[in-house]
Amino acid sequence: MKRFILSLMILPLLLLAAGCSVVFTGSITGELHDADAYDAGDAASGIADAAVYLYTEEEPWAEDLAAWAGGTGPLPDYPADTGGNPLDPRYFLKTVTDTDGAFTFNGFIWEELFPVYGKSGDRKEVFMLYHQRDYGLTGNDTPIYIVSNVTNRLPPVSLEKIVNTAVIDGIVEDKSSGEGIANVNVDVFVPESWDYNDSTGEMENITWSSDPSYNLVTNTEGEYSSVIEFPREPDLVTNEGTVKVRIVFNRNGYETSNTVDGNITDGGWDRNGDSTVDYNEDDPYLQTDWITNGRSETITTVDMVRTEYSTSAEGRVFDNMGTTALNGIEVLLYIDRASQPTTPEEIAAWDDRVYTQTIVLTEGEIQNGNYTFTGIEWDKSANTLETSGSQTYITCYLGIEDATAGNFTLYEENIYSDSENYFEYNQSP
Repeated sequence: MKRFILSLMILPLLLLAAGCSVVFTGSITGELHDADAYDAGDAASGIADAAVYLYTEEEPWAEDLAAWAGGTGPLPDYPADTGGNPLDPRYFLKTVTDTDGAFTFNGFIWEELFPVYGKSGDRKEVFMLYHQRDYGLTGNDTPIYIVSNVTNRLPPVSLEKIVNTAVIDGIVEDKSSGEGIANVNVDVFVPESWDYNDSTGEMENITWSSDPSYNLVTNTEGEYSSVIEFPREPDLVTNEGTVKVRIVFNRNGYETSNTVDGNITDGGWDRNGDSTVDYNEDDPYLQTDWITNGRSETITTVDMVRTEYSTSAEGRVFDNMGTTALNGIEVLLYIDRASQPTTPEEIAAWDDRVYTQTIVLTEGEIQNGNYTFTGIEWDKSANTLETSGSQTYITCYLGIEDATAGNFTLYEENIYSDSENYFEYNQSP
């Protein structure tokens, strides 16, 4: 009798030692959906390009989920030990959802010593993690059991976004001309976190990033547009789905301010939280109205004014009778009337705002007396800057060499930016 009992005890060990395990296969299909869109019956609720990780054991599944730590730690592709040393991935399989949010694991294989249904079939619990940038990393919240030799179709999985998304668009215009300004750098700052005031509903206790969340550039029409993301506040569940962002506009040769555009706030703001507006934080900015999750919002048009101008000027010089065009004389253009040089010595002392040209007769040409100045430039600091309608002009002086070489007669003219400026003169005797 004792020998019989001992034999029964040894039998399972002998079976285990003999390696009498069975290998099973099965396929898995499923779908990931945006929770809000799925609940609303939106046919396009599928989440594309989401990673799906399949685990055969609960422990590595739980460890990878915990390691991600709300986005501060690594994804399952890059696990590490407590010392930060890289480890091999602990999931069994990985796939990516298609444009409809569907995923498939074909030929999932596992080995079992004691199958539920003997050699003919088995049932196994598996574990999954899902990751997409807008939804974070989450795991299955109900058990998943797979049966061998069939395709296991899982119930749809709904994921909550950890961010809101919206589309913003706007235009930057030249205040003088009303035309769009190309190549404006549009820096969009989205708050990282905030509270809503219980009484007013306004944002408070705002945390900003020192760097722009989005760097945009206006097109040839002065337009900009982008999808933006912003946190779910006050928390993931109680999500108001609204935010106000701040936008800074910069372009060489242009500026904006509260004087230029009443919607602009001067002085910048403290972005790094040191209670001081630093030199790199003092840009004028636009604070938008409320931007709502899932909507397109048109930002109020922003005006800028030019601070640098350029143009050209041309014309013709005749003799004092106005009948013969003259070549070989010098023509000067001076665009600062703070001083009015009249002598050769004063003219020679003019600064780099002076443009000079000698009318030269090219071989084979008839006398024509034409002169041309290109690349004439000035900035807003010039004390003769004026505006007239949609154009900007500055008072300049054209010096025409007299018949007595070295002497010049000065003519006061207005030259307009980005325009054709043409002046004819008769030489003084």
